[in-house]
Amino acid sequence: YVEIELEGDISSIGSGINYEQKGYINLLENQITTVYEKQMKNMIIRTQELGSDVAGFGYYLRPAFQTNKEFEEYQWNNKYKDAEVFVKIKSQVRRNGLMVRTVFKR
Repeated sequence: YVEIELEGDISSIGSGINYEQKGYINLLENQITTVYEKQMKNMIIRTQELGSDVAGFGYYLRPAFQTNKEFEEYQWNNKYKDAEVFVKIKSQVRRNGLMVRTVFKR
């Protein structure tokens, strides 16, 4: 299980949508969460296809073994491709950054 918390600032908005309003901040946070979860899942699937644990999941598995030899005999790198990984991301916009308000161009 992978749980990631993201925090961000709005520094500019090219669309002109007034994300400073309460309802829009929630929409933005939900969209950020959806995009990052999808990208993270795709990255994990791709690394599993390649048989390369670039995220370091094996590092967290290592303490379950008493010796390094036991861990090596377990052959985590071969089992990574079949591991079931669940991703949950929570995003939160903390500040509007340098923005005072959205300016609409005509």
